[in-house]
Amino acid sequence: MLKWFYDKQYRTFMFGYICGLLCIPLLNEVGMLSLEFFDRVARWMGFLK
Repeated sequence: MLKWFYDKQYRTFMFGYICGLLCIPLLNEVGMLSLEFFDRVARWMGFLK
């Protein structure tokens, strides 16, 4: 177990995995906001009726 903890590749993988799990909801929220913003701008400029 400790050997795995000291393995740099394993640590990098775990760090990326945990960051990915934390970032998915955040990116989802930002993505939804930007889509909504684009939709409003497009309506305001008359692209979407």
